[in-house]
Amino acid sequence: MALFLGWLVFVLLALVFYFYFSDGFASFVKKWKNNKASSDASNVSEGMYEVNAYPDINELITAYLEAEAACDKEALVTLVTKPEEFSDMEKYTAKAKLIAGYENIICYTLQIKGSEDKIAYAVANMKMTEASGIKCSPLNVNCYYVRRTDKGYLIDNNAADADVKACIDEAYKNSHIQELYKSVNDDIEACVQKDEQFAKFYSKIQESGQ
Repeated sequence: MALFLGWLVFVLLALVFYFYFSDGFASFVKKWKNNKASSDASNVSEGMYEVNAYPDINELITAYLEAEAACDKEALVTLVTKPEEFSDMEKYTAKAKLIAGYENIICYTLQIKGSEDKIAYAVANMKMTEASGIKCSPLNVNCYYVRRTDKGYLIDNNAADADVKACIDEAYKNSHIQELYKSVNDDIEACVQKDEQFAKFYSKIQESGQ
């Protein structure tokens, strides 16, 4: 039974780290290797990002991360443009069992030209549950398209929207954003060196090709 439970925890952790890294750092690395500075045709600001410049956006993203960690569906649906995404909470439930929350949240924003919308990057330390066996608190970075609506700012989670995807892809090319992700990567590498359990799961992610 102990062996079975051990393998069950391992599988759950592997799934969570798959979703975390494929949605966050790993997906950026794939673009980072192929992109340099922004082009002149970009719809996204090519200059330096702003840091914690919009209290409403900070509140929105903090509330979203807290609701995600708590697997609070009622809160999540109020923070996005496409609440039906949360009709199936299985992925979020698995994640909430292993990621206890986020600390030291900092929001970095880029302007969308001719719009009040923003591209926001939330950088925070992940707090892992005791069940994970991970003692460190690695940095996490998530990118959000934040849309200005008549209800205030909401996270536009419509991944099928071509305009949203194009803006996010353009933002990845910003040299300052590349440096931001590099700082997150450096912290992850430091966690790999000092936390054996974290190193094991990070190694599995790399082996999977994510």
